[in-house]
Amino acid sequence: MKERIVDAVLKNALLLLLIAGVLIFALFNPGYLTVSNMTVIMKQASLLGLLGIAQMTIMLTGNIDLSIGSTIALSTILWCGMIKNTDIPSAVPMILITLSGAGLGCLTGLITTKLNIPPFITTFATNYAYRGIAWLLVGSTIIYNLPPSFRFIGTDDFLGVPITIWLLVIIGAIILVLLKKTTLGRRMYFTGSNRKAARYSGIHTDRIIITAYMIGNAIAAFTGVLYAARLNAAEASIGANFSLDSIAVCLIGGCAITGGKGGVWGTVIGAIIVTAIKNGMNYAQVSSELQTLVLGVLIVIAVFFNQQVDKIQRK
Repeated sequence: MKERIVDAVLKNALLLLLIAGVLIFALFNPGYLTVSNMTVIMKQASLLGLLGIAQMTIMLTGNIDLSIGSTIALSTILWCGMIKNTDIPSAVPMILITLSGAGLGCLTGLITTKLNIPPFITTFATNYAYRGIAWLLVGSTIIYNLPPSFRFIGTDDFLGVPITIWLLVIIGAIILVLLKKTTLGRRMYFTGSNRKAARYSGIHTDRIIITAYMIGNAIAAFTGVLYAARLNAAEASIGANFSLDSIAVCLIGGCAITGGKGGVWGTVIGAIIVTAIKNGMNYAQVSSELQTLVLGVLIVIAVFFNQQVDKIQRK
């Protein structure tokens, strides 16, 4: 009986952590647990969740991407002039930004696989390269006062629910089906679990990795559209911390840094946990330095619980 209780607690550690955090902050500040504040948390978590899903698709293959934030900056900057042009439908730059992200992801994947450079080194380099190109294109200029036809996707509601939350649900569902119901998804997990075995079984692992980078960076670039729409601005410095934030969400959500483990549900819950705790600390007027410390401790705790769950499942 005792072992069953322990197993249940470990397997549902993420949900229990979220509930505990919300209750603690609500106890000390009644304004925290209001409908308006919960809506704010979900709106913020929706964007972080999309970034997490972008990173998760790459981490599943046993890789990592430190350049997601720079991909967002460069993709957005490339088409910032078109965004300002009200004669062009806003859907056009949105699509082009997303496709640019996929293209940059393809380049990153090619460098990693064809030049056989470790993904940490590759994306560490492309992070600087993509950001540098963005700075060369616009410098410190901020493109602001974007048209309402572009901004609505990051600021408006549909049926009383923010559009960004709907987009998280839709994109999350698509990736969930991709991972669980398609051959590509199964091969992504297999490649991350054991790349050599996957290659010997006839899987073109390089193609799988490149595809994962393309999907992940396309989602990231589209998330950049949402950030630009919400901020009403596009600039070369956008997304400076997005890569590390997305990795943190993935680790908290149960992804393995070595690949082959993770999923949409855990990643989204990880994004909600991080956002809810940050929001609660802001309510409590906790300094940003201490918030960073708390997030680091949270990652360690989450990874520890995930390891214990793995041990239970292997028994």
